[in-house]
Amino acid sequence: MGSTGMRGPDDRQQRASRLRIGGWLSNNAPAPDKPISARSRPAGASAEPAPPSAGSRIASHRMQNPRRWLLAAAIAVTLFVAGVVISFATDSGTDPVSVAPLSPAASPQPIFTTTAPASYVQPSSAAPSGAPPAAGTTEPADPPAPTTPPARTGTAKPPQQVTPLLTLATTAVPATVNLSAEGSLDWVHWGLANARSLNRKSGGSGAIRDLGGTSRGRYDTNPQRFSWSGGTPTGSASGTPTGVYTCGAGGNFALQVSASPTTRTLHFYAGAWLARGQLTARLGGETVSGSVTDRDASTTTARFVIRFRAAAGTNLSITWTTAETFNSSCGNVDIQAATLS
Repeated sequence: MGSTGMRGPDDRQQRASRLRIGGWLSNNAPAPDKPISARSRPAGASAEPAPPSAGSRIASHRMQNPRRWLLAAAIAVTLFVAGVVISFATDSGTDPVSVAPLSPAASPQPIFTTTAPASYVQPSSAAPSGAPPAAGTTEPADPPAPTTPPARTGTAKPPQQVTPLLTLATTAVPATVNLSAEGSLDWVHWGLANARSLNRKSGGSGAIRDLGGTSRGRYDTNPQRFSWSGGTPTGSASGTPTGVYTCGAGGNFALQVSASPTTRTLHFYAGAWLARGQLTARLGGETVSGSVTDRDASTTTARFVIRFRAAAGTNLSITWTTAETFNSSCGNVDIQAATLS
């Protein structure tokens, strides 16, 4: 065969290079069914592989490009994960690594570094929204909570000590008694209109209280007169001889008067008709008593002067009782008035 019928190795390599570069390595060109190296060789050709051509080096370079893309993607994922971890650490109060945050490019809010300076105070989530502090500035801390002022160390004032007092004296009744003048704290009068009549100081303390007793009757033959002004329900009286009485042994009247740490004086006006009356006054554990006796049906009267003192809230109790009668029909005791000053 002539020289034109045989191709040597150099011819085959050039053809393969032209096919690789201009054929299937060109844009969208299909790869050949078999690589050039696998095709039949003419007899007598060398079986040693040919050295890599320029086309083979280009193909090898292209095969390495996907590895670089994978490496770049792995680095990007690693940076993303690191950013998430740093952001989480910043929110939870952990000292983060000083890296720039990964935030959207179109974020409407200003972007700040996630590394908080040592002087920066993380704002509370409950604080009102507003512009964050400028870099390098310190946000003022919340004001301290108010504290309870210390209790005074002075000695507490001890409760007032009250020495109880209870005395009783019996005196004669003046011909005329002005209840308003004598009863600066309170006064009462019984029997002005009927057996149930009770007049007292208008706007007074109300310290004198009638607790009742046995059934009562009214009389108008008392030897002394009583007058007042500024009373209720009757505003004034010029000198009335009226009062109330109760018949029979054991008949009684009961009163109660408020005590005070300041000494008070009670004037109690009472009498007896054909009977002996017994007055008993009690204050706490103390008791005093006095009596009036009438044997000649002349209505004997007396003014009992009781001075007393006790702790606030204590009450003086008084009973005026028919202890003995000298008339089988109606020996009795009577009351007319009482004043407190």
